[in-house]
Amino acid sequence: MNQTEPLPNQAPHQDIATLFYTRCAELYANPPALIGMVMPYSVLRSGHHLKWRRGEYSGTGKDHGPVFGLDLRVYEPWDLDNVVPDFFRMPASVVFAQKVATGEGTALAPATVQVWRGDWEKDFAGISRSGEILYHDDGTFRSPYGELSTQGPTMFDRRLFFVETIESTAKIQTALATKVSPRLGSQDHYKYENQLHKLEGVVSNDHLFDVYVGACLAPYVALNPLKAVLPVCRSTMTMPLEHDENCDGSTHKQCHLDMAALHPNMQIRWQHISDMYYNANKKRTIRDLYRNLNHNGKLTSQLEYLQRLIAGNSGVRVAYTAQGEPTAAIIEDNHAVIESKAYQVKCWNRAEAYYVLAIINSNHLASQAKPFCTTNWAKKIRDFHLHAWKLPIPRYDSTNPLHGRLSELGNAAEQECTAMIVASDILTKPPGGSQSDTARQLIRREWQPNSPTAHNIETAVGELLPRTD
Repeated sequence: MNQTEPLPNQAPHQDIATLFYTRCAELYANPPALIGMVMPYSVLRSGHHLKWRRGEYSGTGKDHGPVFGLDLRVYEPWDLDNVVPDFFRMPASVVFAQKVATGEGTALAPATVQVWRGDWEKDFAGISRSGEILYHDDGTFRSPYGELSTQGPTMFDRRLFFVETIESTAKIQTALATKVSPRLGSQDHYKYENQLHKLEGVVSNDHLFDVYVGACLAPYVALNPLKAVLPVCRSTMTMPLEHDENCDGSTHKQCHLDMAALHPNMQIRWQHISDMYYNANKKRTIRDLYRNLNHNGKLTSQLEYLQRLIAGNSGVRVAYTAQGEPTAAIIEDNHAVIESKAYQVKCWNRAEAYYVLAIINSNHLASQAKPFCTTNWAKKIRDFHLHAWKLPIPRYDSTNPLHGRLSELGNAAEQECTAMIVASDILTKPPGGSQSDTARQLIRREWQPNSPTAHNIETAVGELLPRTD
């Protein structure tokens, strides 16, 4: 490419720290020189630094062979993310290396990392250092639960789907129907403000669903779900579709709603919200509301799974949050839909579901997963759903005593947390943000620090995902 031409903007946020490290080693170090450099914390774990962590670097000549290598395990790297206050304005680490002969580099992982913990301003001498397993993103999920976890459908924009039920004052009530109005969530968009009156009225109960979003989940407890009107037949748990000739039958990319199979008031409602969505999202890649709702078949695939559960096949769903601290609960209602702000794990039975519950809701998992995740201003992890199963969490094995103990503890934790929530007035609050915030604080601030069950879960998860001191 001509150097005067602008480079394509394919990676607008580039982290070149590892390139700088490698280039300095190439230019200024001769074997067996030792190198130590402060680096962003992400170089230890994240996927986009995987090639650098391998320790061998290829040239740009005709043979593309390795030109030199680094032994990245000559000393344990330092993990400084748990030191407060921060040494630097971003999470940091220190990586040591020794330059070695061509093609003899040593990868940074798998290995251990020296984790520093403590407050250096209050007690610098009291900062602890411990060697712990360096789990890193090697480009593949380590846990089989990665393939058993799926995201729910995208119900965007929410005001087009989510509703509140209201009491009908009509003298003659419509049979098997409910009067609804659009749900006005605090974080919803207001671009439909002048058109929402079109969505007020009676809808068939066959299209009215309980929906669990992330805000409907607390540790071990599924809170009150939201309500949504969907172009799905509850009686059969199917979305009526028309297939184009080129439709492959699996991804539904060439499929459209069969409007004739919907209740008449649902047909009218769908036409309204489809037009509203299209007019408000003309610049978006997906401008068709059906294609957005069922993107990558997320809704139809979930419905197909629910059909099997309703028919009596083995299976239990565990839903966990896509944002915030890892939070999971069992979803008992096999007619309820899990939306895109939550993921579901398909478990074989309740014993496995309790095992998964105990792991996801543990503080130990959060601390082990944190290095993979981004963090907010308070250093709480974000985007857990993208990295949940990069740790080597094994599939539940009923013959494994540790797995059995975790399952029993998960069962006990669910009972204790449910009793605590029921005894409070939390479930009388409207579903959504304030209800889940209160419930999560109650469990995390009162139950987890004081419950022997919670302490035993931390110990057991620590055995499953050990640190090495």
